[in-house]
Amino acid sequence: MVKNSQKFKHPKGLWLINVMIAIQSYASYATSGFLILFYTYSVEQGGLGLDKTFAGDVMAYLGTIGSLLPLLGAYLTDKYIGMQRAIQFGILFNSIGTLFTAFAHGRFYIFLIGVIINSIAGAFFRGNLSAIVGELYDEKQVSMKDAAYSIFYTFVNIGSLLGPIIGGLIYQDWGATKGADGKIAVYGFTPAFLMVSICLFVTFILFTFGKNKLLGDSGRYPVGKNKHESAEENKEDLKGSKYDKGRLYAAVIIFVFSTVFWSAYFQTQTTITLMTDELVNLNVLGFDMPITWLVSFNGFLCIVLAPLFGWFWMKKAEKNNDWKVATKMGWGMLLTGLGFVCFVLGLQSLGGKLDGSIKMSIWYVLGGYFVLTVGELLVSPIGMALFSKLLPKKFAAMSMAMWYFTYVVSSWITGKTVGWTETWGYEKVLTIIAIIMGVLGVLLFIIANPLEKIMALDKIGKEDEEELEVQQA
Repeated sequence: MVKNSQKFKHPKGLWLINVMIAIQSYASYATSGFLILFYTYSVEQGGLGLDKTFAGDVMAYLGTIGSLLPLLGAYLTDKYIGMQRAIQFGILFNSIGTLFTAFAHGRFYIFLIGVIINSIAGAFFRGNLSAIVGELYDEKQVSMKDAAYSIFYTFVNIGSLLGPIIGGLIYQDWGATKGADGKIAVYGFTPAFLMVSICLFVTFILFTFGKNKLLGDSGRYPVGKNKHESAEENKEDLKGSKYDKGRLYAAVIIFVFSTVFWSAYFQTQTTITLMTDELVNLNVLGFDMPITWLVSFNGFLCIVLAPLFGWFWMKKAEKNNDWKVATKMGWGMLLTGLGFVCFVLGLQSLGGKLDGSIKMSIWYVLGGYFVLTVGELLVSPIGMALFSKLLPKKFAAMSMAMWYFTYVVSSWITGKTVGWTETWGYEKVLTIIAIIMGVLGVLLFIIANPLEKIMALDKIGKEDEEELEVQQA
């Protein structure tokens, strides 16, 4: 009995990675909620002074480049570096790059230097922090790996809850300079970015001194170069199985749908943020709520709802009637579309007055965020765990890089949407997004059965046994 309980105990390394991702998520979300405002607010207000369309283009191109580089980083990680070293130096450079952003003070070239450093940093740690979770478990521990990614995602959301609260207070209150009239003259973007840089450096220190004891050899060496495995074992790891081709096709299909999902979801960082800044009444009981707190609302909902979803999936699995992956993601798409319907209804409540003279109720935005969060929980953790299963072991880091590669197209679309709303208006753009998500949700329901068949998830970890049976026959 003792032996069995040990078998189902999560390794200590998982908790190191979870604490790290919580801090990293805290740092990232502390600024993501006001990033578009940092771009568009004037230099005198502490921003970069870019017009909205150009700011959207900047976010589009930088987001795309930042999402492309992890593919190169994953190749170098798998081939030469190993996950542990990639994570270590990636986080250090991320801290340095954010420091440049903090002291840009309206100088666009200083800001770009910081962005370049951050992009290089992201290439090495962005996907590896999640990929190394899968390395902590044996290939046959499918359920344990699913549980680990659910825990991992909970820690991501702990960071996403706290980051926007503190980041919002710093840029709008604690670090802001107010004029004689009591209104904000200069926003505290600089101290907010400085806080993020410090948090990332703390994460670097934590990982540097904890990795040897808590992670051991998990992710330490490049694929196929583990010093504790024989050459023959490494050769077997890299060979793959007969199911790999079908799983790769499935990964591509999931990639396409996930890309569209993130293109919609990340409108919360651009279009929805600008709409909220201009057209939503954020005064709650006499307090002007920072926009970033809406991101915290999302994190809070994830923390509350994620365990409920985990319990629900476990009960379904116990009864052998779990939903198919495509069915889960299909519902996620439909609910995401419904979230955008909430935003559209809020815009329609203004009666066509979009000059800011009338503000919509914050409940439209909160309702939209609630539905979006439920949709996210049906797509993101499921897709993340799925990619770690579908791709062969020789693509360990590449599997998570491909998941984050979904951000490439979505980052471009998310940024470009800002310009489209300047031309077409918020209501038309958000309505189109709602319709697209609804159509894709229905399409996922239609392809659920054939997609499940080519993924052959029930065969994971059993390929060697099947091959042995064939040889013996």
